[in-house]
This record gives sequence, structure tokens and C-alpha cells, in this order.
Amino acid sequence: MKSFYRNRLAGFTLIELMITVTIIGIVAAIAYPAYNQYVLRTHRQEGKDFLQKIANKQELYFASNNTYTIDLTQLGYPADPAISEHNYYSVAVDNPSVACPIATCYSLTATAIGSQARDATCPTLTLTSSGRKTAPDPECWEK
Repeated sequence: MKSFYRNRLAGFTLIELMITVTIIGIVAAIAYPAYNQYVLRTHRQEGKDFLQKIANKQELYFASNNTYTIDLTQLGYPADPAISEHNYYSVAVDNPSVACPIATCYSLTATAIGSQARDATCPTLTLTSSGRKTAPDPECWEK
């Protein structure tokens, strides 16, 4: 009799194993979407930083040329639109308008590309020469 009980205590029953798998599945189903949103929000910071970097280069260009540029290759980027370091955002200078001629102001738009294109909350981020930050959701610039 003792050997029967000793063997029984050494393993798991199929029901215990299935309960464990079910619990892991439920936790994964809840955690994975939250993790994806966290990753997208983290990558969004690269877009914001890249916009700031290009805005700084625009100001340096303006100091030397007394105008802003619509061509980002003139700021030292290999292509226009410029692509962020990890290929999450493409940044371009918006077309000048009567209200915002390129000689006196600019508007930069970062568009999510690659794996970041899944970011439905904040697919674009915009920064103007006056420092105005806009996005589809106001929280895009806050987080």
C-alpha cells in the first residue's frame, strides 16, 4: 500500500495540469494586449524625440539661411522623408501654406511605419515651429 501512495504523490493529475494550462491561457490573453499597447506607447517616444531633433536642426538651418527648409536632406538626412533610428516613424515637412510659409514657419509630421503602424491611437504626431504639438488623441504627447 505504501508504494501506491508514494507514486501517486510524485506527479500531477491530468485535471491539475489542465487547470494550470487554463489559468496560464487566461493570464496570457489579458497580458499580451496590454503588453502590445505598452510597446507601442514606448516606441511613440522615438517619434516625439525625432520630431524634436528635426525641429532643432530646422532652427539651426534658419539661423544660417534666414528661412526654413522643406527638404530634410538639407538638414543632413539621407532621404526625405527622414526615417527614425529604429524605423518606427517617417518624418516629413508639411507643404507650406499661406498661413505658414516656409520662410517663417514649418510643420513637421511623424507618421508611424513598420511595426509601429499598428498604433491606431496615435498614427501621426505633428510639431510646428511655434511649438504646437498635435495628434489624433491629446494624450499622445503626454505619455
